[in-house]
Amino acid sequence: MASSMKERETKGKFPLSNLQFDIVMLLSQKSKALEAYDKYIQDAQVCAEGKKLLEEMKEADFKQVEQLKKYLTECLTKE
Repeated sequence: MASSMKERETKGKFPLSNLQFDIVMLLSQKSKALEAYDKYIQDAQVCAEGKKLLEEMKEADFKQVEQLKKYLTECLTKE
C-alpha cells in the first residue's frame, strides 16, 4: 500500500525510487550526448565513414531516450 505524501515527508524519503532517479539521470546524460553529437558530426564532415558512424550513434541514443521517457512515464504512473 502506498504511503501518503505526509508519511513520506516525515520519514525523509526521497520522492523518487532509485530506479526512477536512475532513469532521470540517464535521460539527462543521453540528452546532453545528443546535443554534443551535432558538433561531432560537424567535425566529421571530412570523413564520410566517421560522419555516418556518428549519425548512427546519435539515432540509437535518440531511440534510447524515447524508450527511457516511455519507461519513466510508466514507472511514475504505477504509484
